[in-house]
Amino acid sequence: MAYTFQAHPGLYTSYEYTDNYLGAVRDAKSDSIYYVGPSLGLTCTSPSVNLDFTGSYAKNFHERFSEDDSPEIHLTSHASYTTPLQGAQLSYEFSRTLTREFLSEPFGEVRHHNGTFLYNYELSQSTNMNAGYTYLREAWSVSPGEVTALNHEDETTTGGNVGITHKLNPRDTISLSAQQTYYRYEISQDVTSTNGSVHLSHAVSPMFSLGFDTAYNHDDRGHDPSDDRYDARISGQYAFNQTTTMTIGGGYSWLIIEQQDRQSAYNALLSLVKTQNNDRFNLSLAKEYSADFTTNRYGTFDTKSASLAWQRQWWKEWSSNTGISIIKRKPTNGTLGENETDYTTSFTLAWKPIEYFTTDLTYEHLQTKFETSGTARENRYKLEAGVRY
Repeated sequence: MAYTFQAHPGLYTSYEYTDNYLGAVRDAKSDSIYYVGPSLGLTCTSPSVNLDFTGSYAKNFHERFSEDDSPEIHLTSHASYTTPLQGAQLSYEFSRTLTREFLSEPFGEVRHHNGTFLYNYELSQSTNMNAGYTYLREAWSVSPGEVTALNHEDETTTGGNVGITHKLNPRDTISLSAQQTYYRYEISQDVTSTNGSVHLSHAVSPMFSLGFDTAYNHDDRGHDPSDDRYDARISGQYAFNQTTTMTIGGGYSWLIIEQQDRQSAYNALLSLVKTQNNDRFNLSLAKEYSADFTTNRYGTFDTKSASLAWQRQWWKEWSSNTGISIIKRKPTNGTLGENETDYTTSFTLAWKPIEYFTTDLTYEHLQTKFETSGTARENRYKLEAGVRY
């Protein structure tokens, strides 16, 4: 079996200005941050095996908050093995960063570990089996003498899933899946989440299909009240043509919290994807219950979300990426917290005159509206450049 290897060492550098470095609701502090460091890209390919690795290590220098000077590390690796009847994928990502995706997330240096394993096997022409395992870890760096806050505690998530998809006939397909996830914390009560789901799809025509989904989810929180959630949804997908597809669906969810009254709410989704020539649009709307057991959210929330993404290839060397998202979260009964709304807007203009040189100019606007404490806003301006050999 012949393998092809490539190695591309390089240099990464960037400059970022933020008008609210700490993400404070009041008394915003600006800062300028410089990054510089080496990068590396490795690939190994063969007819059945693909391996790739990319990484960068950049020392950052803060103009105002020099006590936060630290390495910024991003590593991504992926391996896949494919045969005519089966395939396996293994991936691992690591990052060490101070950058937050939303201002509702806690501020501080955090290390993210993310590992996944996926396996699928074609039992027959009409039946396919899949299985997977996920490992996630968030580890926070706490200054000496600082008391660890609940929203800064280390968190480890592990979970496995199995599924099977069977084509009943040329028009009908059924999929069954089961998953169990374990959330482990330094301080908060550990959680075991068990989920099972059934998906039925029916092809009405080559352009239109119907789907029916049911799911059951149980969250065991040890000494804290557990909850059970039942979801049911019907959806339809219509392909207007080869470039435009719309999916719309709706249903209901029932939430039963231990020692409390039952709650219910409708769930809905709308998705529109259009790809044509040098453009790709993606619009999505959703209303649903979401179980979040993360560093800064612990419980079940009634969530509404909307997002719009537009990717555009202007010329051979120039491209842009624009994104807008809104997420509203309302804690259900039995979940501590307050109503919050997260807004993000981003625009990136990329210039790639040659294969191994890229320059990105990025603007981000982050905004979080809290129910009681006010609204936090941050604007980020960043210029990145990378060269590889």
